[in-house]
Amino acid sequence: MCLRRLLSLQVGRPENIVGWYHSHPGYGCWLSGIDVATQLNNQMYLDPFLAIVIDPNRTISAGKVEIGAFRAYPEVRHDVRLFVSSC
Repeated sequence: MCLRRLLSLQVGRPENIVGWYHSHPGYGCWLSGIDVATQLNNQMYLDPFLAIVIDPNRTISAGKVEIGAFRAYPEVRHDVRLFVSSC
């Protein structure tokens, strides 16, 4: 069991982290290269893990919520072995 999970149980808050969110004001809903790297890193340790992106500028101008939900899929590399731990 990972440290974050143990500490949350000790304080009586057994919530799980299921993702992260951020905005791209005026740029639409997509994951940048840095976002993809962040998402892949988190998915290695916390699964399921979801990235949510919102564009508040387009939401206001269109009158409807501009939002996207994403997961990242790593390239298959045969020369690298990934070790994944679960909480």
